[in-house]
Amino acid sequence: MHTATAVIKSAPGSAYQPGAEIISPKGDQESWDDWEAAHWRERAHYDEAGHMIIPAITFKRVIEAAAAYNPRKLKGSATFTKLFERAIIVTESLVLKETRETIKGVTIAVPADGMATSKSTMKSNRVSRTFPTVKEWGGTVIFNILDDRISEAVFKDTLDDAGMYIGIGTWRPQRGGLNGRFEVVSLKWK
Repeated sequence: MHTATAVIKSAPGSAYQPGAEIISPKGDQESWDDWEAAHWRERAHYDEAGHMIIPAITFKRVIEAAAAYNPRKLKGSATFTKLFERAIIVTESLVLKETRETIKGVTIAVPADGMATSKSTMKSNRVSRTFPTVKEWGGTVIFNILDDRISEAVFKDTLDDAGMYIGIGTWRPQRGGLNGRFEVVSLKWK
């Protein structure tokens, strides 16, 4: 087993915007705009102290997606993709400096049904939604690698791909967006 301690930071101009589901119910007399204004902060995740976090599972998923995006050869026709799915564990969320009280929101017109265009009308019905937004972010993420066939070089290249081509949060490169890209500042392999 190996441990990869990665220090990452947001790529220039690549904010982090989480898009978790808001679970607070809308009041009977409350307008959708009032409900959105009261509850948009719920789109982010927070720790017990109220700091915004990027959940650990996010980093497991981004490296899995990067392994599938650029499948490196393992042996014969086999690639590292399934190893990254089965043998990488991230147990600690990345804690950001922003809190529920200090986080800024950006309001964006998004498709009401989540689809870029409606199939019947080929146009989108848009509504305003506010997303928690962190313009510059980063920190330390610890990856536990359970399979020794994943080398430091393969892991580093895959993590670089994850930051450049996959990203995290809403409107990330994997979905055709610009946000959520990150750079690997350093990597310690143990």
